[in-house]
Amino acid sequence: MIDEFSRIEFIKGQRVANVLTTAKPRRQAIGTALAACPPDKWLTVDALFGIVRSTGPGFSMTRNEHAQWKLYLVDPMRPLRLRQ
Repeated sequence: MIDEFSRIEFIKGQRVANVLTTAKPRRQAIGTALAACPPDKWLTVDALFGIVRSTGPGFSMTRNEHAQWKLYLVDPMRPLRLRQ
């Protein structure tokens, strides 16, 4: 089953073993938060995060704090240069 987070191509390290939590609890938490959002109204990111925090126990993307260090961002506008 596909994990929606994996569609964000510029977050690297997602496919390393034991980094991400399972998608099912994350989907449930986000679904609950989205159901609590007002219909037909734009929200700021801060307001959305407030709703996510207030609607339930929350969720974690990584299995533990050490796993967070295995995720990193790549700037699509800046090519990577390898040391020679």
